[in-house]
Amino acid sequence: MELSVAQFLTAITPAPAAFIVDCSWNMNATSISANAVPLVQYLRSNGHPDTPIVLSEGLPFGRAWAVPDQAAQQAASNAALAAAFRQLQGAGDQYLYYVSTDQLFGPLASVDSATANGLHPTDAGMHDMASLWISLLSGLLG
Repeated sequence: MELSVAQFLTAITPAPAAFIVDCSWNMNATSISANAVPLVQYLRSNGHPDTPIVLSEGLPFGRAWAVPDQAAQQAASNAALAAAFRQLQGAGDQYLYYVSTDQLFGPLASVDSATANGLHPTDAGMHDMASLWISLLSGLLG
């Protein structure tokens, strides 16, 4: 979510169909709170006023039951991203969308683990995520 990365994105991709921001696993709640709103505002003010932007929470932490501190960090990061989304949406951004952790995997994820080692998606997990993105982006891009 660094503005220096956004500068390159807007320079090398003058007409993207959409931006998907999925950085939660590489950030903490403090950095998300500091960077999410400025990132979206930068994209909007630098040639993309109506390009769909999707803010996505990270993958569910499959070992949350065993590592409560990491689960709490993920919950805090997700809450920070959701707060940024609400702030931007409240400011009138009609082309901003949100994907929650719960949406990333399909209904069988609770029965058949969608991740290997509680973090990296299995083939089934990748299928679930691909299905979500195909459906969401098809709706956004018509």
